[in-house]
Amino acid sequence: LYIDKEFYGLYLVIEDINKAFYGSHVGGVDERIKANPPDDVSKGTSHADLFWYGEKLEYYESRYEVKTGVLQNLVDLIDIINNNPGEAYKYIDIDQVCKFLAVDNYLMNTAGIIGEVYSHNYEIVKRKSDGKWQLVPWDLNLCLGGWSEPDLVDNENVTDVVTQLQPTYGAENNGLIALVTENYPFLYHSYYAQVVEKYTAEVLKDWAEEYLNVLRQSREIDDKLYDDEFYEKAYTENLNTIDGLVTGLLPTIDKRYAYVQSLDLPSKFYNRIKGVELKSNTVFVTVHEDIKDKAVIIEYMDSNGELKRLRTTKTKIRNIRSATLPADAQAYYAFVYYQGVKFAYPEKGELDMMSVVAH
Repeated sequence: LYIDKEFYGLYLVIEDINKAFYGSHVGGVDERIKANPPDDVSKGTSHADLFWYGEKLEYYESRYEVKTGVLQNLVDLIDIINNNPGEAYKYIDIDQVCKFLAVDNYLMNTAGIIGEVYSHNYEIVKRKSDGKWQLVPWDLNLCLGGWSEPDLVDNENVTDVVTQLQPTYGAENNGLIALVTENYPFLYHSYYAQVVEKYTAEVLKDWAEEYLNVLRQSREIDDKLYDDEFYEKAYTENLNTIDGLVTGLLPTIDKRYAYVQSLDLPSKFYNRIKGVELKSNTVFVTVHEDIKDKAVIIEYMDSNGELKRLRTTKTKIRNIRSATLPADAQAYYAFVYYQGVKFAYPEKGELDMMSVVAH
């Protein structure tokens, strides 16, 4: 807090996740379920993992806390996610979920939905506007290596292990992550690549330095705020504590970014699909000239939710391709098919741009 340019101390402003929050951010919700398993997971039945365990509600009551709505509706959704994934796009905002998981994974939020121990710290809500479900995060304070899985706590190389999480990490821990990585990998990886390019190690370290400087100023006002030696060391190096290993913030950021940069993420195909337009049942795809010889594919869902493909053909305009969809197409995606991998990209750097066009 600054008053007349004079620093008065550090204050944390938190917006409660409540009716007002959802009203201002998503236009209100009809259902609100909190992934809130109890601390004791010794029985192995408390993971809020969105996996299907049968029709009985008792299998889910300890995993989810109903804030608004009916637990049965979430169970019905879990049934679709696991047993009829081709229909899931009708009930879940797949685009939003892909963005959510891309950011969560990049930040190594293993205390959240991707985590092996709980797979929790999120809410899943059903929007009033369109009746679709989406994810909402909470309790992100253990991102960037702040939480290590129990089998990694005593590992001297814990920083290396945590930072080398694959983008698909969590698919074995959560049914929704499995749905995305198995059925929408091209969309998910497109957002993941955007996060990596937009939020570089230098960007994250600048934010960390800015925050630490605020803590340092606050320390001058209240010497009980934090222990100088611990915080300064934890900023630059790993520390062993009674609770396990605390990973150094700067080395964790550097190692995470170096690792994801080493992956075969398709960043060089950013912005190669310039636009997608539907006229009647014909899709027109505008592409960048440097991929004029690459295959551009339209993938669509038929009325049964089955994925089908169409190869586009060249038009009289050199950088425009086209393909005609059958009348029963439900949704379609345009992507470049290169070296056996699919790439579907919105505009470079615009994480909120959609590469999915539904009709």
